[in-house]
Amino acid sequence: MSEKKFVDPYGVFTTRIDVPDTFPSNSDLSGKKVLVTGGGRGLGVGIALAFAAAGADVAVSARTETDVKEIAKRIEAKGVKGLAVAGNVKDAKSVQEMIAAVVAEFGRIDVLVNNAGISPWVLRPEKYTEEQWDEMMGINLKGCWLCAKEAFLQSMKDLDKGRIINTGSAFGMIGDHRVLPYCSSKGAVLNFARALAIDWAPYNITVNNVAPGFFDSPLIEGYKNNEALGQQILDRVPLGRWGRIEELVGTYIFLASDASSFITGQTIYVDGGMTII
Repeated sequence: MSEKKFVDPYGVFTTRIDVPDTFPSNSDLSGKKVLVTGGGRGLGVGIALAFAAAGADVAVSARTETDVKEIAKRIEAKGVKGLAVAGNVKDAKSVQEMIAAVVAEFGRIDVLVNNAGISPWVLRPEKYTEEQWDEMMGINLKGCWLCAKEAFLQSMKDLDKGRIINTGSAFGMIGDHRVLPYCSSKGAVLNFARALAIDWAPYNITVNNVAPGFFDSPLIEGYKNNEALGQQILDRVPLGRWGRIEELVGTYIFLASDASSFITGQTIYVDGGMTII
């Protein structure tokens, strides 16, 4: 029996790929205009300073401008523009004014980092109040929508491009004891990115999440000060240690860079492997 030769009638298959002489940088954001919400404390400070170190002009927001003025000064010390703005991410009017202030100062917003979030309560599910639930959802989920909406309407739609990066959490994928509203809100953020990525793909806007695990920051002091509880957490992390801020920020920079232009609707877990076991 003679061997049949495959014929590609559409010219789809090829053994050759055109490789460019240069590749887009995954770390140089020179000239980009970035807004980081929740940039006055915790991981948000490191994220904002990392964008500045990559060459971007960075606006940082918190509920009151005084909470981020010092961070804006640290940004400018890196030789780029810094801006402190007030913004309550769960309030539509406040968000409109915050985005307008950034656009007025920077001319546009290339990258929005939806980093504002809270997890102040550890309670049994039946002990949470309606007000606590609404507060968590308002900041962690509704805030992402309001900020993305205004960044789109006031800047990214006309630019026909943009990057939206949400701070999720490893607990958006896995559950944990006594943090039901937090896990629920961060789980919703995962699908928020998927759905928004579809709607705004025609505008060349990518939407992705960075989902941290436990990082060495003031937010985990309570765990670290309790040896038994701290060890219980680390036992869930294959790498067996707390993350360091410098191990987190590079993922945000990558998702804002030209090197990630074909990635959208995705969640990247930076958690030491916690979500794989």
